[in-house]
Amino acid sequence: MNRYIIERQVLDDNISIICNELSSCKVRGVVKGNGYGLEMLPFANVLKTHGVAAFAVTMPIDALMLSENRFGNDVLMLRSTDDGEELDVLLKSGCILTIGSERTWNAALAACQRNSVSASVHLYFDCGMCREGFDLNNTELVIPFLKNDAPLTVTGIYTHFPRAGGPESDTRARFERFMRTIDLIRASGWNGEVHCANSITALRFPEMRLDSVRVGSAFLGRIGYDGMPDRGLKPVGYLECSISEIKNVKKGESIGYGCIWTAKRDSRIAILDAGYFEGINTEIGREMFSASAHVRAALSPLKRMIRGGGLYASVNGRRVAVVGRVAMQQTMLDVTEIECKVHDIAVLPCNPLLVRNVPREYR
Repeated sequence: MNRYIIERQVLDDNISIICNELSSCKVRGVVKGNGYGLEMLPFANVLKTHGVAAFAVTMPIDALMLSENRFGNDVLMLRSTDDGEELDVLLKSGCILTIGSERTWNAALAACQRNSVSASVHLYFDCGMCREGFDLNNTELVIPFLKNDAPLTVTGIYTHFPRAGGPESDTRARFERFMRTIDLIRASGWNGEVHCANSITALRFPEMRLDSVRVGSAFLGRIGYDGMPDRGLKPVGYLECSISEIKNVKKGESIGYGCIWTAKRDSRIAILDAGYFEGINTEIGREMFSASAHVRAALSPLKRMIRGGGLYASVNGRRVAVVGRVAMQQTMLDVTEIECKVHDIAVLPCNPLLVRNVPREYR
């Protein structure tokens, strides 16, 4: 049976390192994407044991699950919506809504009136993502929202930077523009929570931590940027697969789709009943900002697909190569030089966010 193992001690260590470094502000744990693949509720519970009491999600059902499991009301929905059904669920959860346009403000207002409830909202300003959000140069539009006292109350304002791991000058320029907008808004008499930092921004730019930060991938030890110091963060988790078969392959024979790997000697090949569907040989780049980095990120898996090689597993404590093309639900290992048998366990590095159809186990 295949399992994704989440190393609790590694996760605890990562959370402690991050929370200690960010102790000057509120840390909001981002648990979107089923807790970045760690399963949302168990991951949120681990964060809670470390004193993290604020959370962020991107799906209404996740906000409701956190509410029903008593994680409190400091849960921020990280996207705006004008969908009535989604708004009904969000209001039921008691979470903080994100508002990124006059249209979504009006939809949230109508939903509150329909459900006879009030809600806290954070206004989102676009700082270059160009996906949603108010224009930084149009503060006149939001000023009336700030003075509205019911049923929507603006308790926060935030943004998100598109290139936090890229040139520092780019993010600093965007931050300055955002803060000029915040100064104009505060001049109107509003005072609330302001935040702009995701994991990389919070760690790379201490001055941008403001009132709170939104941290997700850093807890998993899966972030990086040029010049990032060694904080002791480690990737959390690995995939365990049981060997289902061992085949003897003669010198000169090829294996798998496309016959891209040919045995240079008589070989023993272990078969795993897991492939790219379960997350093997798939990866999300840490963050790519230059053209050359994008090219490398695109070519790396392609080279492995065409040529084979470059990917490794561990069997009985020994490093072995993945050979041939990784199929949808099968992977082959060259175990010629090690002792192993059917049902022995192979361990492969995989990003939990990309692992599907596999149960998680905290260990």
